[in-house]
Amino acid sequence: MRAIALVLLLVFLSLTARAADESLALAREHLLHGRAQEALKLLDPLEAKLASNREYNYLLAQALLDIGQPARALFPINRILRRDPNDATALLMLSRARMALGQAQPAREALDRAKKGQQPAQIAERINQYLSIIAAAEEAGATRFGGHLEVSVGYDTNVNSATGATQIALPVFGGAIGTLSTAATKQSDSFATVGGSVGLKYPLTANLAVVAAAGASQRLNSSHREFDLRTLDGSTGLRFTSGPNEWTGVLSAQQFEVDYQRFRTTSGGSIQWRRVLAAGTEVSAFGQVARLAYPSQGLRDADRYVAGIAVAHALGKERAPIVFTSVYAGKEDERADNVPFFGHRLKGIRFGVDKAFSERFAVSASIAYEERDYGGQDPLFLVGREDDQFDFRLAALYAIAPQWILIPQLTHTYNRSNLELNRYRRTALFLALRYAF
Repeated sequence: MRAIALVLLLVFLSLTARAADESLALAREHLLHGRAQEALKLLDPLEAKLASNREYNYLLAQALLDIGQPARALFPINRILRRDPNDATALLMLSRARMALGQAQPAREALDRAKKGQQPAQIAERINQYLSIIAAAEEAGATRFGGHLEVSVGYDTNVNSATGATQIALPVFGGAIGTLSTAATKQSDSFATVGGSVGLKYPLTANLAVVAAAGASQRLNSSHREFDLRTLDGSTGLRFTSGPNEWTGVLSAQQFEVDYQRFRTTSGGSIQWRRVLAAGTEVSAFGQVARLAYPSQGLRDADRYVAGIAVAHALGKERAPIVFTSVYAGKEDERADNVPFFGHRLKGIRFGVDKAFSERFAVSASIAYEERDYGGQDPLFLVGREDDQFDFRLAALYAIAPQWILIPQLTHTYNRSNLELNRYRRTALFLALRYAF
């Protein structure tokens, strides 16, 4: 009888072991295909029996991490490490769990332990990936302050963005020919510009930060000083990050001066959503509201609304071209009565590419188009104004030293309008020296 009982016990244990092996194999298959919840349903009932089994603990920890239970995953991970403190795979999982719990330093310590031994290439690569993730997380959680200073010199074929015509017909006066003043016609000149900006990111929590920025620029023309330009701007707001999603909302203000007199002030706000999709792809959406005020031309005061989306994609790995595009639409509503010809609807598209050829040299190019359809009839030309604006930009960036960048740049604008007074071409070629800090 004892012999029979022993045989039956051995058969039972064999069947139990086989059933456990089959459960582990099926759980492994579920995890391989991203079905962590199904794997956990198989593994949970076996914990009392297989708590000392390394493969079981590994699969259980992986399933728990995949479904977002890093705290519970620490138990099977620690069971593996108690038996082998240098188990590289378990140390990787420990680092992953600590990162998920927001514990960057313990996560780094686990990776440092894993790096001490001679590891297979795949494990070594994964360790470096995790270290990069931790470094990025630490950088995101740190207070950051930076900015740039820039000086440039160049030549502009149309410093006042004016028509090349010197005489135009005026339908309101029966087609009489009017001669334009010098200030209203195209003027070319050499120029110098000095400017800079500063930016701050101050974390309030792990996911929320205050962001602020300020900038200023002054452009000095050689001859036509009446078209000297000055810009002052600033913004402040909040940035919230959740996984791959980032939301930023800011309030901003800008003062634009011509000939050292306020020409336009802008105040408003914007909101942007950004998300990293597949490797190398980023998508964003934005909305802007602004109040435009012209101190010396109150009839032009308007409220501006713009919304759009943008996509950027890297066409490969390191130093591969990055292509980007954006589309947007909006309107400017005139605030004064009986001047609909100052308001307009707009829509546009922009496309560009950035290509780094080395750590020190890169090229950037973009082309943009904007269509503007103005309301009502222009009082001088007795037709509704329609503009099609094309912009082209080509720039090279060369790092001549750490933090110092030399930027030769070419820009061209063509505003095609059905009103001669608003039709113009403008080309600028300049060389900038930028110091980034």
